[in-house]
Amino acid sequence: MFDGCEANLPFCAGAPTRALTYMSIDDLISAWKADGTLSCVQHAIGSAPTVRRVLACKMVRDRLVDASGSGLESGRLQVARATIDLFIEGELIAVRVPPSTSARAQLACLSPWHDHVWEFRTRPDRRFRFGVRIFGMFAARDLFIAMCLEFKEELLLTETEYPRVIESCKRVWRILFTPYSSNLGDDVNDYLSKYNLV
Repeated sequence: MFDGCEANLPFCAGAPTRALTYMSIDDLISAWKADGTLSCVQHAIGSAPTVRRVLACKMVRDRLVDASGSGLESGRLQVARATIDLFIEGELIAVRVPPSTSARAQLACLSPWHDHVWEFRTRPDRRFRFGVRIFGMFAARDLFIAMCLEFKEELLLTETEYPRVIESCKRVWRILFTPYSSNLGDDVNDYLSKYNLV
């Protein structure tokens, strides 16, 4: 059962609780990175090029970075990590936007489009019955803020899980980035480069 992305925000005493009128979104990102609320997800291979960026709440980053081991959960997280690495290095990403329901998407904008909540998606394969979802929003073109990570089967428990994730991501956005909007435009190209619509 989804507990809400807000649980992934370990606020420190010195962190800004709201944007001051003179702070840009870049200033806010720097402040959240400085206090550890957000951190950069580096490509698993340190020498790989960084074309796009992913900033993640601590829980998401820790689960992606520590996705080692041989268990089923670790294997699923390793697949999710590989998807994020492809995004970071600027590879062609299969993208889905409403009304498409293509299961081939690696990155999907959830419906409704105007909420601007996205999910990185891993698909099941012969080893894993269900994939992993990493939810978040774009702060700028090619800059994804990863807010929570869930195993797909946890989201299938009730019909209300996806709407709860969307609302939770929007709340986290307001906490971190008020007064800035997550609306970067009306076209996928406003959010990321090098994609293929599916």
